[in-house]
Amino acid sequence: MTIRELHDSDDAEYRQLLKYAFDWSMDDDEEKANIMEFQHASAWGIGEPLVSALTAIHLDVRMGETTFKMAGVSDVASYPEASGQGNIELLMRRALDTLVDQGFTLAYLMPFSAPFYRRFGFEDAITETTNEVKTARLPKVKMPAGVEVRREAWATAIPTLKTVYDRNPATRRGGLVRQKWWWQLRPLRDTGLQAAVAYRDGNASGYLIYKRADDEFSVDECFYDDAETAQVLVAFAFAHRNTVKTYIYRTPDAGWLGDLLPEPGALTSTTRAFGMVRVLNVQDFLQRYPYTTNDLGPIVIGLSDEFMPVNSGSWRLAIEGGRVFVERTDAEPQVQIAGQQLVKGSLASARLRNWPG
Repeated sequence: MTIRELHDSDDAEYRQLLKYAFDWSMDDDEEKANIMEFQHASAWGIGEPLVSALTAIHLDVRMGETTFKMAGVSDVASYPEASGQGNIELLMRRALDTLVDQGFTLAYLMPFSAPFYRRFGFEDAITETTNEVKTARLPKVKMPAGVEVRREAWATAIPTLKTVYDRNPATRRGGLVRQKWWWQLRPLRDTGLQAAVAYRDGNASGYLIYKRADDEFSVDECFYDDAETAQVLVAFAFAHRNTVKTYIYRTPDAGWLGDLLPEPGALTSTTRAFGMVRVLNVQDFLQRYPYTTNDLGPIVIGLSDEFMPVNSGSWRLAIEGGRVFVERTDAEPQVQIAGQQLVKGSLASARLRNWPG
């Protein structure tokens, strides 16, 4: 089967495939979001007319002070008559090989089936925890002095949201480097989002992204610089208690929040698998990973990567005075791992929220 790279002229045909494959009735905002993603991605397809396709959105993620190019694999789809013929495997091989050539080190995706994508070297690494509490069981939280909250229109708030997000340490655990287009896309993907920004001495010190619907107040994201800002954002959220019955907070952090309530048992907390990761370029990843030690090894790691054999083999890793040395070697491995184990060992605490796809 012939694989072809898709271009802007193929976008409309691709959307028709997505609508049918996922029974997806795109509204105007969703179509705008899909077009915007396509403009910041590479895509490949099979068939004329198109019968199978996938997209790799061009993104970056931060780990410590290191930035890696990351491909967000999404919109993996086939028409029913083309399913089960190996099209997705062919497309995935072409896509991942091309992405390595383009300098991408990692790939993330949100799977419909973990076993299916594990065949291609992806592994679970990202979770989402949903915390839920009934309004009647919330404590009263005072609005501290010195910090104020303003509700702001999304479009005008983007520069402020981006500034607060970019400087927060939590975003350096595998989180996205969010470009302006990403912030513009977000409310198209999730209608009803609102933003509240906290200010201390006229400078933004935190924000809350939330939604109100169906008697629920849902916190989608909350970042803050200090405890007073956190308190003022919580007080702002709780000030809606007369109009909602339930509060929901979704976060990549799996830490228990029940201890923040007078009655910890009032909180219901559930954690689910959210995303998978694969290392595309093992040598670059090992070379630039933000290790927490200045001295290591040398150690010889035997790595097996069935789907991308270029990564397989023995790798010698050493750290001397903070300098990292990685090279291929014929030496006998001291440790033998699969590519998925590398993901689990180094990225299982990756942080990601609402990335496109």
